[in-house]
This record gives sequence, structure tokens and C-alpha cells, in this order.
Amino acid sequence: MDTYFEDDEYGERIEPGQGTALDPLSAGKYCLDAPIWDPREHFLSLFAARIEKATQEWRKLTFRVVESLERKKSLVRTESCGLVLLY
Repeated sequence: MDTYFEDDEYGERIEPGQGTALDPLSAGKYCLDAPIWDPREHFLSLFAARIEKATQEWRKLTFRVVESLERKKSLVRTESCGLVLLY
């Protein structure tokens, strides 16, 4: 089994010998059966796939940081009212 980017939640899992062969450099976005022969086009398509993945990871990270800060804010507000709320 191959997991792109070692991410269980968003990674794509492929069992060996099943389905179409996907390009691991593109994180499985492109098929190896129809390769891109122009080097510039190939580079740019791989670059776009990697930027897309990086953008997803940053969005996920940003969401988790904001979510954590909001929980901390609500905890501080609760403590200032004399209540202690444990998660």
C-alpha cells in the first residue's frame, strides 16, 4: 500500500496492482498511462499539483490554529467569570 504524503486523513491509498498507475510525483493526480512529454509542461503540472497540496496543508493548519485560539479565548473568558471549564 502506498500513501502519498504520509497523511492518513487526506492521502490517497493505492493497493499495488490495482487500478490505473498514478504518478507519485504528482501525488496521484496524473496518470502514468498518458505521460506528459514536454518537459516544461510536465514540470509545471507537477509544480501545480504540489502547490495545491501545500495550499491544502496550510489551510488545514490555519484552521487548527484558529480553532485552538478560539478554545483558549473561551477558556480565558470562562476563568475571568469565576468558572473553570476543563476540556
